[in-house]
Amino acid sequence: MTIGEKETWEESRAVIQYQLTELKTGITNLSLQLTKNHAENQTMYTQMKVDIAMLQVKAGVWGIVGGAIPVLVLVIVSWLKISV
Repeated sequence: MTIGEKETWEESRAVIQYQLTELKTGITNLSLQLTKNHAENQTMYTQMKVDIAMLQVKAGVWGIVGGAIPVLVLVIVSWLKISV
């Protein structure tokens, strides 16, 4: 190996090491970002499940109220007919 070839190899080696370091840094940053996004998605998913459960309870309450209105009307009409 001549002196010129050795210098070329050393320059190439330095560039390759730099690029590998940059790739490693990029992969680490990407991994951290994915972990953060996963945690945020899990939080959003949990919140959505809670919201759906709350809506189901509200729908049940309104269903009971909606069903109770005709029953109350029938009871009042029956009571009025008996009292007349």
